[in-house]
Amino acid sequence: MALIDGRDGNRIHFEEFRFAMPWEERRPLVLVHGLGCTWRIWTKQIPFLAGTRRVVAVDCRGSGLSRPARQMWSMSDMAADIRSVVRHLDLGQPDIVGLSMGGAVAMHYAIDYPDELARLVTIGAPVGPIDEVRETRAQDFEFIMHNPIEAIARKRMDRAFAGSPDPRLKEWVIEMISAMRIDDYRSQASAGTTMNLHERLDGIQVPHEVINGEAETVVIPAVARFIHARSRRSRLHLIPNARHFWSLEEPERCNALIEELLAG
Repeated sequence: MALIDGRDGNRIHFEEFRFAMPWEERRPLVLVHGLGCTWRIWTKQIPFLAGTRRVVAVDCRGSGLSRPARQMWSMSDMAADIRSVVRHLDLGQPDIVGLSMGGAVAMHYAIDYPDELARLVTIGAPVGPIDEVRETRAQDFEFIMHNPIEAIARKRMDRAFAGSPDPRLKEWVIEMISAMRIDDYRSQASAGTTMNLHERLDGIQVPHEVINGEAETVVIPAVARFIHARSRRSRLHLIPNARHFWSLEEPERCNALIEELLAG
């Protein structure tokens, strides 16, 4: 466990997994989680990826042990926090994988710091208001601003895990989110609701793998298609029957795809 200072007085927590001898080089990989979660959402990916990589999993501002200095920050603020970790560890140009909100943070990183990453993978990432999700996003944000954290977690995870064969996964994520302070959750949600990357996606200059589940109801496939159409070096991967947290529900399938795309 490590804690470092951010650029505006906040504290950033990250975990590093480096299972190698001191003289063995491992390509760095940074993992960025979704709204209300912590680095532990990558529990099924880290043991696999750390077999060949130097893996760093970051708690986004307000999540886990990462503490904000103020409320109502932006996606670019969270991207700057990732950069602080990258520079603190001297990772050079890591590959970055972001899930859901973490994918949006990763895209901001790629746009704001184009020379400070090698490859980008986004999974179920939002991009801002497009017609197909505008009404749903507004309703979700209204619910978030007027309800307690556990009610928010349960409602959102009911949708994310609809049809999941293992209800224990849903309860595990609900418990993770429910541990978050409501002001921090609302600030993360506000950052996602107010962002708009539509005119900035062509600023992503690195290879960009855009992954989305075809059975997604949280971030629908139309969003991934929108990103792919505007991110100049992107490839689109629509996963049959996959939902929002398919990284938890089908980790072997997810891990194999991430490994394949990063190797490419």
